[in-house]
Amino acid sequence: MIKKICLLLLVFGVHQLSAQTVAAKLKESVAALEKKAVLQGGILSVAVQDAQTGEWVYRNHSTIGLPAASTQKIITAATAYDLLGKDFRYKTTFYYTGSVANKVLKGDMHIVAGGDPTFGSWRWTQTHKDTVIKNIIQVFLQEGIHVVEGKVHIHETIFDYQSLPGGYTYNDMGNYYGAGSWSLNWNENQYDLQLTPGKKTGDSTAVLNTTPSLLLNNFKNNITTGAAGSGDQAYIYVTPYATQGFAVGTVPAGSSFTISGSMPYPAQVFAQTLELSMAANGIELMHPVQTYPLQTYSLNKTGWKEFYTVESPELEKISYWFLRKSINLYGEVMIKSIDAQAGEQASLKSGLNKLKAFWEGKGIARHQLKMVDGSGLSPENRITAEALVKVLQYARKQSWYTSYLEGFPLYNNMKLKSGTIAGVKAFAGVHRSKAGKEYNIAIIAYNYNGTANSMVQEMYKILDLLK
Repeated sequence: MIKKICLLLLVFGVHQLSAQTVAAKLKESVAALEKKAVLQGGILSVAVQDAQTGEWVYRNHSTIGLPAASTQKIITAATAYDLLGKDFRYKTTFYYTGSVANKVLKGDMHIVAGGDPTFGSWRWTQTHKDTVIKNIIQVFLQEGIHVVEGKVHIHETIFDYQSLPGGYTYNDMGNYYGAGSWSLNWNENQYDLQLTPGKKTGDSTAVLNTTPSLLLNNFKNNITTGAAGSGDQAYIYVTPYATQGFAVGTVPAGSSFTISGSMPYPAQVFAQTLELSMAANGIELMHPVQTYPLQTYSLNKTGWKEFYTVESPELEKISYWFLRKSINLYGEVMIKSIDAQAGEQASLKSGLNKLKAFWEGKGIARHQLKMVDGSGLSPENRITAEALVKVLQYARKQSWYTSYLEGFPLYNNMKLKSGTIAGVKAFAGVHRSKAGKEYNIAIIAYNYNGTANSMVQEMYKILDLLK
């Protein structure tokens, strides 16, 4: 018995000594970094926790709210796992009224959008826009519908009219990563703008096409030709529901070059795609497809016959891509979907209130989660490093943790979600050291100087101490 007690005390002592050694090294390394030019005028927030015991290993400015960029996605994803469930699926449902006789539908078509962010997405075979359209047409033909005599309605009722978080910047919202979230999303609300550069620097560029076709009455292309190898330095400026826009910046000299923008109104693009595809397959629509972004939540479905439903992949698969490829659209839809569970038309603001209330019940105060979006793209977000770590510790104890963690990318050979916006570089995630010690980690650099890469290399030096 005495030997066992001595052994336990020895193990405990080694554990404490190891923790103190790591903490001391972290303190020394952070202090040295804070004296360097890269952080003059800036701040470094760090929180490291022993994941097995829940004890704090090291903290530095860890209770100061900072823009956390895309590391904020780990909060949104964990909330969605708990409140929606890992098997949750989005649905887009097709109905018709009246009857079918002699291949003619003597009634209306109704498409009820469910907020699916993967509708038309290229990330899964079953969600790809070509597959979705092909399946819709096949179902029409199976129902014996070759002519729709009535109107075709797209009902956008599940989410409110406001498609973008108020904190998104004008520089972001016209580009693919700043896409809005609607009741009907299509092709991740992204289109590709294919350009032909000039022969020399400063030459104008020509627009070849957009894929899918973009419905803009007026688009001004002010993009010029940059030096060969200069990369994508172009920005698109188109706001939600707009019918005109413009683009500025440069693309490199050479052959054709493609940049990606965000659709101003994806339901219209889907409607056009559906109309053209049906016509090409011998299905006649007697009226143009109609969209309704201003509808109220309630729909009277009396007399509607459901005949087809498009389902998204499970939430755990959506979360994988959300975290792995940092798809901002998925985060904004998740927040609205959390709100939609209450059975009312959902908004981002109300969804975020539900998120904050959820974590407040788990011991994270609201002032540590000053979120204005679900993706972290807005520079107005203020998240503490401690809050990020507490979310990770909560997730660790849940049945969905393994699935959740699968989405975390590898950075510096550690399971970390990265975050990058102007003036911000952040990482949050978990790591098991060679000694078997598991850590929950959050590190945020704000208002740093120099390049993002130089800041990252300094942060890696600190993270290396946990290996």
